[in-house]
Amino acid sequence: MMIKTNSSLVTEMLKESRLPLLTRARYYLPEHDVYGLTKEGTVGYDITVRYFHIYYDNVRASQEKNEYLKQLIKKEKHLQKKVDEKIRRKEDVVPYEKLFKLKYDDNGYLESYKRNENEIQKEVDKLGFFVIVTSKDMD
Repeated sequence: MMIKTNSSLVTEMLKESRLPLLTRARYYLPEHDVYGLTKEGTVGYDITVRYFHIYYDNVRASQEKNEYLKQLIKKEKHLQKKVDEKIRRKEDVVPYEKLFKLKYDDNGYLESYKRNENEIQKEVDKLGFFVIVTSKDMD
């Protein structure tokens, strides 16, 4: 099964695998033009050993990063409209709270925003990776 890279099941494995996949040529898989390695683990409460095949595609990472940053700029423009409109309803900006630090004035109006660079970087660091989980160790 394919699993999302933001899944709590693979977050730690991605952290451990990121540097080797980005820097070591020995993980290059020429037949698929990606980098990959396999880690053992379990899924949820099931104690059966599963194999997490973690892959990195640098071409895909570049494309995803460009698209992600374009979307981020669109979100900033949308937030600026909310600031200009003197929006007061916090529920209108809830989707932005993870990626932006929002500041409200004394009356509860959205006054300004600033990128949450740490959260944005965490998202960017996952781009280009994908994970497939199998019940067999496969090459």
